[in-house]
Amino acid sequence: MPHLQNKLFDFLPRADRIIVGERMKPFAAEIGTELQEVDQPVEHIYFPNTGMVSLLIVLRDGIAVESATVGNEGTFGTSTALVDGLSANRAVVQMPLTATRISVSDFLLLFNGNDPFRKLIARANEMLINQFQQTAACNARHQVEARCARWLLQSHDRVGNGALPLTQEYLANMLAVRRSTVNEVAQALQAEGLIGYTRGSIEVIDRAGLENKACECYSVLARQRRRLLGIN
Repeated sequence: MPHLQNKLFDFLPRADRIIVGERMKPFAAEIGTELQEVDQPVEHIYFPNTGMVSLLIVLRDGIAVESATVGNEGTFGTSTALVDGLSANRAVVQMPLTATRISVSDFLLLFNGNDPFRKLIARANEMLINQFQQTAACNARHQVEARCARWLLQSHDRVGNGALPLTQEYLANMLAVRRSTVNEVAQALQAEGLIGYTRGSIEVIDRAGLENKACECYSVLARQRRRLLGIN
């Protein structure tokens, strides 16, 4: 039985953790690995242990804009598995990932037959819906610098004290802005001593200062996550 490190599994009684763990398989993937694609069947449900996955909305011109991120507090693909099985978004590994995963058929067996597991999934879906809604409001109303600070903080939460392997192109896609805009924002944050910025890598130097730059959405999402995970 793989070690269930995802925080959602803390809500399972020991006996149910064993039942769920018997159907889980370990999984690892590098940055850039696509786990789901738009309009394609979802084959597995992933529960990250370390790393981060971005859920992307793909527009007609091929541009992909991030709508949510998932780390060791959540999962994704569950609503799709419960409906028609076809993904509405692209899921891409953005920080090196270790996880446990379960086939859709085994997921449905557990969901329909194990009440604690079903409640765990409802909790995870609530967190994801909250993030979709907050991100939509954030993208519509907040300035790029504040949104960038919020995104960097969310990423930093998933990797701890390590550098974030991020390129200008990637950040521009996530924030739906031009690369030149990302470069200006990153240089400004670096000039204030909040981040260290080199090609393909960002290090958070002054987290408290970065939190002051971030829009309200970071604290709102953090508060909702703590509530749903039972963290004081």
